[in-house]
Amino acid sequence: MKTRQHIIQELSAAGISLPGNLVAPPYAVPAGYFESFAATVLARIRREAAAAELEELSPLLAGIPKKMPFAVPQGYFEAPVLPAEAELPANWTRELPYTVPAGYFESLPQALLDRVAPKARVVRMRPVRWMRIASAAVVAAAMAIGGWLYTRPAQSLEANPKAWVEKRLTGVPDGDLDAFIQTTEPAAGLELAQRPKTEVGQLLHDVSDTEMEAFLDQVPTDESLHGFN
Repeated sequence: MKTRQHIIQELSAAGISLPGNLVAPPYAVPAGYFESFAATVLARIRREAAAAELEELSPLLAGIPKKMPFAVPQGYFEAPVLPAEAELPANWTRELPYTVPAGYFESLPQALLDRVAPKARVVRMRPVRWMRIASAAVVAAAMAIGGWLYTRPAQSLEANPKAWVEKRLTGVPDGDLDAFIQTTEPAAGLELAQRPKTEVGQLLHDVSDTEMEAFLDQVPTDESLHGFN
């Protein structure tokens, strides 16, 4: 308070007179100025920074004025969309310019179906079963071969003993036959040679072909002898 009186005295001495009841500050700011001061400063900084950046990147774009290139007359959107009936030409009517016959849409599906040409019937062809045909051919061939082997005449020992023995002794080496003949007694060999065929057939009557084949299989062949040597 003393400071204020001292200031008033100094102003009076200087020839400056002020109202005595002056209490309010001489300057004022709008309401909420300081509350929005920070946001206002930041917005201005950003705006200036964006403008400077745009000026640096593209001066052409920065020089384009921020004004809409197109405009409409004042009150354009307030005007009615459809003109009044009095403004329409006299030859205009509310009737549709095009019409269709009565029942057109009801008969349209059937008319379209009649115009469409019917498609040919698709016949599905089954693939040839080659596997089944091949299997049937193999079975038929096996049956034919089996029937031929079953019905062909068998060459038995009694029917043609010479051919039967020659066939069985084909793989027997001559050395083994000579050794067998030398180890056989001459009397027995002569006696056997002089015996008639009927006696030989009677002696071998009880011996089956299977047993004879088994016996001949046990006789060594040339290949087996060469293997031992």
